[in-house]
Amino acid sequence: MIIISNKLVSNQLIRPNYIYEEISQGIHDYYDSTCIIFLHAVSDPVESQDIEVDTMLRNLVNHFAQKHVRILVMEIKTFIAKVLQNYYNIKRPLFVFLNDFDDVKYQFGNLVAPLIDLSYPNWLIFFREETKIEDFFQHIYIPFDCTFMISQPNSQCNNSINAEIIWEAYQIDRAKEVRSGIFATWNSETGIQLPKYTDGTWTGGIASLIDNTSDIFAAELMMTSDRVSAITFTTPLYSTKCRTYIKRPSTSSLKWNAYVIPFTSGIWGAIILVILITGGVMSGIKFLALMLQVSKVTMAIEPVSFLNTIFTVFGALCSQGMASSIFDPIRIVHISIHLTGVILIAAYSGALISSLAVKTFSIPFTTMEGLLKDGTYRFGVVGASADFTFFQNTSDKVMSVLFEKVLVKENHLPTNYLEGLSRVCKEDKYAFMTLDNVVSQLQSSLDCIVLPLNIISQTSIGIALQPHSPYRGLIDSNILLYRDSGVLQRLLNDKWSRIESHSKSVWSTVEITDVLPLIIVLICGGFTSFILLATEKLLFQKLTKNKQEKFAKRFITNVKYPLPDKYPMKINIF
Repeated sequence: MIIISNKLVSNQLIRPNYIYEEISQGIHDYYDSTCIIFLHAVSDPVESQDIEVDTMLRNLVNHFAQKHVRILVMEIKTFIAKVLQNYYNIKRPLFVFLNDFDDVKYQFGNLVAPLIDLSYPNWLIFFREETKIEDFFQHIYIPFDCTFMISQPNSQCNNSINAEIIWEAYQIDRAKEVRSGIFATWNSETGIQLPKYTDGTWTGGIASLIDNTSDIFAAELMMTSDRVSAITFTTPLYSTKCRTYIKRPSTSSLKWNAYVIPFTSGIWGAIILVILITGGVMSGIKFLALMLQVSKVTMAIEPVSFLNTIFTVFGALCSQGMASSIFDPIRIVHISIHLTGVILIAAYSGALISSLAVKTFSIPFTTMEGLLKDGTYRFGVVGASADFTFFQNTSDKVMSVLFEKVLVKENHLPTNYLEGLSRVCKEDKYAFMTLDNVVSQLQSSLDCIVLPLNIISQTSIGIALQPHSPYRGLIDSNILLYRDSGVLQRLLNDKWSRIESHSKSVWSTVEITDVLPLIIVLICGGFTSFILLATEKLLFQKLTKNKQEKFAKRFITNVKYPLPDKYPMKINIF
């Protein structure tokens, strides 16, 4: 969805394109928005558009189009006329104002805010450095449950790099003053970063619980020791495992025994025994017939060679034909061999197809220690999260070394689980730590299949409350009631899951690695037969030559009347 308004005037863009792109993309990813709608106001529409601004906006659109982000660019009045009536049909939209000009302030405060539920979408506006939050929202009510972000230049940062402070604004009540706090910071070197404090203070949702700003933080939070000591948690909603995930290799492991495993060693031994016994019986019958001169049997009619009979029986078990015999006992043996061959081939084919259809993938390591020893994988967690704190405070030696040597070198950690798992699919040799239930819910949104390493820890997920919250008992009793009745499990599996039903092909393709052992056997067999043929040819020529030389010497030695020396006899040996 890419639409660009034709009415553009100069000075609508107060930031370079890359600032609009990176900050909007960061907020979009953080809140998992489905689309971005850029809004601007035009006080004096003109017929001709500013070419420079038009080019910048088109480049902005192309940037998000390449990122597969749905984007819409239009005037505020056009948005009110065409979109406002059905904005509830847009799931998790992000509305972005390109500037803080007076016409934007007027149209937003008088035309948009009174007609729309501000808490439904997420909002982002770009302020100039001199604009004050209190003045801009003086006559605009920003509800407490509204997510309204303000990006403003950071004048305290080094002038050599562009930097922004992203504020979050809200009001407790319509008559109360506008409150604001730092949501994140951005600069051209590190990108968006959530605030970090080393003095033990908290930010975000947990800070609102500690400051008595909110009573309940309605989100699934991991129960860590730091959080449990600061706030109160409800009874765990569910327990899950924390693991590291890597991308599944593109090809399955080579199965050298793929064509042997359909039958056990006992069955293979029985087949060899059947070949030897039936070959011996057939050779014995033919030998007795020759000895007793039954029906004037000759070697040309019924070859007695045991080795030749063994190869004939083996060919029959492989669905090859057999020369018909004049003896009824041998014909009965032929029928038994062919029936046995049909049963063996049917059973072998079914087992072989099943073994080839089941693909096994060998991963380079299965533990975090193996990940560290490998040394070629990058490692990431969600930045400024409980996962990151886990590595900071861990007492495990492997985890500590992994944090100091690998994790701290990552300049741009993922902002959410979906971004981290997407990196696993897009980048080669990238590992990401997350929860099992997160992977099960997001697998349908990934372009690859991820494989887990061994379990790092078992963790519980609950709802965060204020310290010593009076609502804890009420919420816990309802959670236990839903859990005992099975409603909670159904909500987790069906209603709260993002798993989508895709009609995938049930066919399993056979890769080159599956038939590689057979190809190697064929190549080796052909090469060996060629060597044997050449050796046999050379030996035959040498034996023939030796035989002719012996015959010539014997002929010369046994002659009665030798010729005089002046008449030598010449013998050509071919």
